[in-house]
Amino acid sequence: MKTWMWKVWAVAILPAFAVAAQDVLLYDNTTTYANYNLMFPNHLEVGDQIWLANYLTDPYLTGFSFEYYSPNANFTGTVTADVRFYLNDGSPFNGYSTPGTLFYDTGPFEIQTPNSYFPGNYAVLSFTNVDLYADALLNMNPNMQMPSNFTFSVTFQGLSGPDQAGLPSFEPATVGSNYQDYWENDGGTWKLETNSIDGVLQPVGFGVQLFATNQPTPEPTTLCLTAVGAALLVGYARRRRQ
Repeated sequence: MKTWMWKVWAVAILPAFAVAAQDVLLYDNTTTYANYNLMFPNHLEVGDQIWLANYLTDPYLTGFSFEYYSPNANFTGTVTADVRFYLNDGSPFNGYSTPGTLFYDTGPFEIQTPNSYFPGNYAVLSFTNVDLYADALLNMNPNMQMPSNFTFSVTFQGLSGPDQAGLPSFEPATVGSNYQDYWENDGGTWKLETNSIDGVLQPVGFGVQLFATNQPTPEPTTLCLTAVGAALLVGYARRRRQ
């Protein structure tokens, strides 16, 4: 059975900026859908530790995207997501270093159900160097230089009643690599989790892409604040999953 996936560009803050140097795809796990979705409750932070490929001398992140899922036609209330990047330098769990040092945080931003705009259950939220620079100004890390590996995490909040949100699983990554389990942070403690269907262990990987350049993002001359919800309507593209 084929399902539709719709791409949505989310622009939270839109500054004017110079054209960046040519981007390089550092990580891509959006090609092979694993035919299941992981659903998560409010406040549960889930993460995927990833290793970058095509590693540059001084890689500065210029864009990333991730795919999320919801079966709802509309959310009951305001649902948000929060994306974070961590170095894996925390206390070990079963011999593996947990996410520790936080080096990027979007902060909570409102998301809509894919069906709110298009007839599909999957959407891709894309962040460009514009968003990254603006987020960095508001957070912690302008001209963000990427490590060779780190944990990408997502936290959903605001789900109520019948609301559901989660992440579709993809494996294997076509650019870069990742473990086939995932990190879960419930109440401040990180642990590794796996997924099984009918007793069969399934590989887990989130639908993420990352782009970078050797040149840091130029400083914008103007910052213009816009609403995330309205910016979700900037554009879309679709593709079929086999």
